[in-house]
Amino acid sequence: MVYFRLKFDLLNIMNLQFKKVFKLTLDKKTYTIILKNSRSLKYGNFGIQSKNWSLVTYSQINSFRIKISRYLKKFENLKSKMYIRVFFIRSFTQKPKLTRMGKGSGSIKGWLGVIKPGMIFLELNSTIPSYFLREICIKASHLLSMNVNFIYLKE
Repeated sequence: MVYFRLKFDLLNIMNLQFKKVFKLTLDKKTYTIILKNSRSLKYGNFGIQSKNWSLVTYSQINSFRIKISRYLKKFENLKSKMYIRVFFIRSFTQKPKLTRMGKGSGSIKGWLGVIKPGMIFLELNSTIPSYFLREICIKASHLLSMNVNFIYLKE
């Protein structure tokens, strides 16, 4: 049986003073919230770490989560929990079709999560052997737009 425990709802956006972000640079307080202890395993015994800088959308993370959960359902007698540690803090905008240039930015189309090199963005806590977890994540990692590393907790 697979249990999902999300620290925050993936579509629950933080209350920001300004919804439209024009620069990717964030203040020091926001970075400490996002990157605090993001380089070590916190919740699980297996993690997926990024190798390079990337912006991911909600649909990319959600499809990655669904693909992993389908493989984990094959192990019915073993329990596993998934922890997603991505915060969607950057908005991107798009103007409607057939509009002329100018007159400011368009409306918000979606939200992006900022992933830095070495950041662990997904953790699994399960009793499944680590070589099975590695194979599952290799099969699902092609859905992401970054290179990933796999981290184990030493047993």
